[in-house]
Amino acid sequence: MKSKWYEFKPVARELRKKGLSIGNIEHRLKIPRSTLSGWLKDIKLTPRQRKKLLVNWKQGLVKARRKAVLWHHAQKEKRLEEAKNKAFKTLAEIDIENKEVLELALAILYMGEGTKKKVETSIGSSNPLILKFFLALLKKLYKLDSSKIKCQL
Repeated sequence: MKSKWYEFKPVARELRKKGLSIGNIEHRLKIPRSTLSGWLKDIKLTPRQRKKLLVNWKQGLVKARRKAVLWHHAQKEKRLEEAKNKAFKTLAEIDIENKEVLELALAILYMGEGTKKKVETSIGSSNPLILKFFLALLKKLYKLDSSKIKCQL
């Protein structure tokens, strides 16, 4: 039984003899790779043709990797934006007048960003908003005198 692409077999064979890849022929003629591989398996390529196909394959990999990196970065940005939006939504729902909630926020912040030494309590972060939030909580919850607080960059 002949396939519906059988009439393209001579064209496909000629393209392969010219050194085109099976993938390239597949895209040009819209014939499945499995059909082409059967038709073209007996065609021997010259060393020059094989070398050219190898170079093209390697260049294709480089291009695909660059494209993949861009896609992954875009996906990461999307996930970070979603997380940021969810965080802001959650923060908007917090009752900032509730002392227990604020103490919990301070404790979580300290557990994540705080450093514990015998003589002092400190927090280390490169984000000024986190430091500002930490100081505001200390002042609000414990009426801490600002003159007793030391800050270093």
